[in-house]
Amino acid sequence: MDGILITISGTPCSGKTSVARKLCERLQLDYFSPGDFRNKLLMNRGAGIRSYMENSIADDDRLVDSHLISVMKKGDVVVDGIYAALLCEVDYIDGFHVFLDAPMPLRMRRYREREKKMCVEGVLREQEDSEVRRGRDMYGVDYRSPTHYDTFLYTAKMGTEKALKLLLRGHRVRHGITAAQQAEVY
Repeated sequence: MDGILITISGTPCSGKTSVARKLCERLQLDYFSPGDFRNKLLMNRGAGIRSYMENSIADDDRLVDSHLISVMKKGDVVVDGIYAALLCEVDYIDGFHVFLDAPMPLRMRRYREREKKMCVEGVLREQEDSEVRRGRDMYGVDYRSPTHYDTFLYTAKMGTEKALKLLLRGHRVRHGITAAQQAEVY
């Protein structure tokens, strides 16, 4: 892979999509969401996300993973996906891997703002637990483990812009980008 790859993972409603999209704008990279790709597959089949969460279909997961790996190998992309960093480990794909988290009350507020409906803690916990079970079943790991990431950000006391600045700085350091190169890109 010659291009840049940044993966953004994290707990539900921790700011993954907002940060990923801003990174894309700033670095002029493509955006890819395995979740959006999976949802399109489900819609084409007439299945819903709730059914998927309850009955994770291994064939669907493998298809999404296969497509995700091909996207990441091409590079020049920010991936907004819970398991992207894990798949990079398995397939030896180099990238900058980020994990975002936030406290439950803030995540619930973000959910209400995004979905335009009330959120009880159980909804987010169920979503997170479902992803943890899926990760353990498919990959034998918990996606929340810090061993899979280059950096963790706790987004509770920072907006998207501050998170973006910290991640850009981390990306520059990780990849040894000089001050002159930094001025050109960042």
